[in-house]
Amino acid sequence: MSINRWCLVIFIGLAGCTNAKSVATDYIEADLSGQIDGRDWLYKHAYTDPTIKTPNEDDVVFVFLPYIPKDKCPKSQDDASDHRSVMVAAPQQTKQVKIKAGTQRNLVFQYDDKAGDQVAKSAKKGKIKLLKITPDKVVGKLFGRFSDTNWVSGNFTAIVCNSLDLR
Repeated sequence: MSINRWCLVIFIGLAGCTNAKSVATDYIEADLSGQIDGRDWLYKHAYTDPTIKTPNEDDVVFVFLPYIPKDKCPKSQDDASDHRSVMVAAPQQTKQVKIKAGTQRNLVFQYDDKAGDQVAKSAKKGKIKLLKITPDKVVGKLFGRFSDTNWVSGNFTAIVCNSLDLR
């Protein structure tokens, strides 16, 4: 085998072995995932929380969890070992909305630090696009980034909860 072919085989082998997750810079066509506090994160459950007040009355808060809670509309955080989550406020309309820290529409990464204290970081940039809204669920895509160690991107389906579900 020639040297060029060996180089190609080695290059393909190395590329196939790479496990590093690149930081998204836009929507990705996969389930919502990313990194929170520098650790890989994948949403397993999402719901709307109408009990959280937003600056815009027409907005709804989406909560994304890395586990499936006991109740589809959890009243509090389950006893899950992973307390990392993402929250974002968006209008209940099928359109794309920009997200930016310090504005009415914000995406927040939440996690426990090494001392066990809750940390919240607002994405510096991002966007959310709701694709389908029904009385029971919302389908959309989300992108948000605070840094190379706190970012999310991908598709989601969220359960629509009402205030009575969360009391």
